[in-house]
Amino acid sequence: EWLGRTLEAWGPRVALWLWEPSSPASVRDLHPDNGPHVLVVSEHFRAAGRHAGIDWDAAMRELRREGVLAALVDDVPLPFVGEVEALELRGVSEAEARSRLLTRFDGPARRGPRFPSALPAVWDGVPRRNPHLTGRAEPLAALRQRLTAAPADTAVCALLGPPGIGKTQLAAEYAHRFGPEYDIVWWARADGRTAARERLAELAPALGLSGGGAGERVRAVHDALRRGRPYARWLIVLDGADDPDAVADLLPSGPGHVLITSRNRAWGTHYAELLDVPPLRREESVALVRRRAPGLDGDAAALLAEAVEDHPLLLDQTAGWLGESIVPVGDYVEALRAGRTEDLGLKLAAAYPLSYPVALSIQLNQLRETVPAAIDLLRLCAHFAPGPVPLDLLRAVPLRELSVPLAELLDDDLRWHATVGALAQYSVARLESGALCLPRALQQAVRASIAGDERESYARVVRLALREADPGTPDDPAAWPRYARLVPNLEPSGALDSPDPVSRELVVGFLTYLTLSGDYATGEHIAERATGTHPELATRRAALLRETGDYAAAEALDRSVLESLTETDAPGRCVAMARLAADLRGLARYAEAHQLACQQRDLCAASRPEDGAEARNAQRGLSRSLRMLGSYTEAAELSRQVLDSARAELGPTALVTLACETEHAYDLRLSGRHRDALELQVPSVDRHVAVLGAGHPLSLAAEYHLWLCDGHGDVDDIHGLLRRAADLLGEGAPTTLMIATGVTRALRREGHLTRAGEAALETVNRYRAALGERHPYTIGARANHALTLRTDFAVRLLDTALMDMTAAVGEHHPWTLGIALNTAATYHAMGRHQDACALSRETGLHAAEVLGERHPLAQLAHIGLAADLRMIRGGRDEADVIEEVALGGLAAVLGPNHPETAAARKRIRPVWDFEPLPV
Repeated sequence: EWLGRTLEAWGPRVALWLWEPSSPASVRDLHPDNGPHVLVVSEHFRAAGRHAGIDWDAAMRELRREGVLAALVDDVPLPFVGEVEALELRGVSEAEARSRLLTRFDGPARRGPRFPSALPAVWDGVPRRNPHLTGRAEPLAALRQRLTAAPADTAVCALLGPPGIGKTQLAAEYAHRFGPEYDIVWWARADGRTAARERLAELAPALGLSGGGAGERVRAVHDALRRGRPYARWLIVLDGADDPDAVADLLPSGPGHVLITSRNRAWGTHYAELLDVPPLRREESVALVRRRAPGLDGDAAALLAEAVEDHPLLLDQTAGWLGESIVPVGDYVEALRAGRTEDLGLKLAAAYPLSYPVALSIQLNQLRETVPAAIDLLRLCAHFAPGPVPLDLLRAVPLRELSVPLAELLDDDLRWHATVGALAQYSVARLESGALCLPRALQQAVRASIAGDERESYARVVRLALREADPGTPDDPAAWPRYARLVPNLEPSGALDSPDPVSRELVVGFLTYLTLSGDYATGEHIAERATGTHPELATRRAALLRETGDYAAAEALDRSVLESLTETDAPGRCVAMARLAADLRGLARYAEAHQLACQQRDLCAASRPEDGAEARNAQRGLSRSLRMLGSYTEAAELSRQVLDSARAELGPTALVTLACETEHAYDLRLSGRHRDALELQVPSVDRHVAVLGAGHPLSLAAEYHLWLCDGHGDVDDIHGLLRRAADLLGEGAPTTLMIATGVTRALRREGHLTRAGEAALETVNRYRAALGERHPYTIGARANHALTLRTDFAVRLLDTALMDMTAAVGEHHPWTLGIALNTAATYHAMGRHQDACALSRETGLHAAEVLGERHPLAQLAHIGLAADLRMIRGGRDEADVIEEVALGGLAAVLGPNHPETAAARKRIRPVWDFEPLPV
């Protein structure tokens, strides 16, 4: 491709063909045009060919007679190149190679594509090139064509096939062969969402990006790749992405290419182009066997290839073993065909062809005879997650917890290194950066070959290793990268099914990390598969359900936990009460939640008055319930005390402190102290981003509240925030829906009523599906939707919303008063001035009584009342007085330049926007 692009940069049209001579005369069929021909001579292309036994000398002589120029591009000596007119490009710089090429065609040496030997600017994680790779010309060509021909932003191709078929090798060969066509080649293991997310985050520094947490860095990487800055030609490889639902949202878009290796055809539903990786052709299999085992002739190689059905991994492993063994090929193939697995002590795995476990058995038997300890190590590694097994985890297990053979192995450095080396030596595994890399197929086959009792003993060691590596601080963001490394091993270690205390502790701790770090998808996956009904697991399941908006299911779990606790377990009951109260708030059972929060506060004070953390948690829950009830001033006083306590005891960057800052800022703003709220929220957002990253759910919520506090936020800001929330959490998540109401507000205030109406209706439907028609959030979203409609439609919707909200939270709740303010405005627009005046006056009086005379909602109701009075005979004088007082109040509370104050000064009828609150 470098040759073609360089020549096209000079002027002529260039066509690329893969040429393999079936006879010397085939040179005449290279291309139907009569232009000059350049043959690229490379050992990589020749080795990939399908034709064995070609007389290359004769073919080269024919090329010389036809006037074909041969460009020599790699350093591998080829004996036949002396038979052809050669253009020597080996061992020279890119500039010299370009000059030599264009000089042959009388062209100028000017800047073009990158030279084939030049590495991309960013190159990381790509496996070493396999010197034994044979064939694969068609899959490589098809892969290149699909990626380069894909429309912009959609160049995603998934290599599919069973384990060992060569997906990773093909992807690696593509990266090496076409690497010079890219500015970035970044390889990421994608066998788990957490690991893939962290790996993508590691690309940020190479792009000149900085950020706190993995979420922010992934978002920044996505943005940089989408914009093509600083590099537009990029290749991201996600290797082993067998769970598309878990990692599909991590795929970048933009001008570059995404290459996936996977066993899961569900990638097709995620808009990936699917490319099946076939077995090798027979001639390719024979060539591969003879390269790995030079002592085997063609017939023996063909016999082996037939027995293993041209499976690349099996060919590579068996040929490698046979190359160093004295076992006759005939005996080996007979064992394969006969399926004598009983003699070899391995149980067949249903997921593989018959020949694979038998071939594996022969290799393992040979390994058992030479390095018996390697079998124990291999069986142990088979109980980790697919992918690299960190060897330091194994050596951290206390020796007293291990069987005698394993303890002796791990305690002897020389024996340990010899055993690890043996696994690599016999092509059973690769050793990379302190980790042992076993193919997934090998792990599954080894696991299936172990008896049930033995399997549990190995799995227990892995669980002990995870326990030793567990940071034990799931609430510390600094420990989250370590958790991300460990989480994938939880399920294969059997921890999700084991009743032992170590497993219980691991599952609960890891679920806590996943919940607090915002990785709800992985958390839900683990929680669904974990067995057991113990209270700790139930509370972690409930926490995930609550964060994702399933409050009813969370309430059932948390209530069962609370009911299971005895009266003597006061600390446990305090925690359970707090969690149940949060569920009740999500279900809009605010009075029950408040009552439970009061009981929690009293119980904590009576049982452990000296425990500052328990007292703080109780006050925090009570302030949340008061906020939901509309008692904003009382909630603000409590949340201030909670925040002061958290800052003093935990520090300004603790998770609890950060959350308490946003909660107190909410209370300040809702109680009418907008300037104080803004002053608190601005630095709080900076701290959130620094500690958690901009992509963490708490950071998104804090940034949204800052947008509300500011009052001047534009449509683009809130739209961007909504997209980030939807990408991270899903479109129906509580935080996403909360932000969606802000989008409706911004669009309506900018005058985009049609778009605002569409956004509002979508939010209504999502709330209705999640929470039901009578939930206050659904009612409030309906009221917001009404503001985007024609007056005659709006008045009917608002009348219904006012009635429903009154029934849901009471006639004096701020939400009810806000809808009443909007209803009065529609009465005014319909010409029902007496009705509007009466409702505005009543709303203003109730707002002043509940929230205080200086509260913005009371002042806005007075502004509306003034507008209504002007339409009634004899009402102008009273209207002027009311308006003057209200304008002064708004200017004092919100500021003279606040949008609400400015609109009221222009006598634009005020309206109120419903805001869902975090539970």
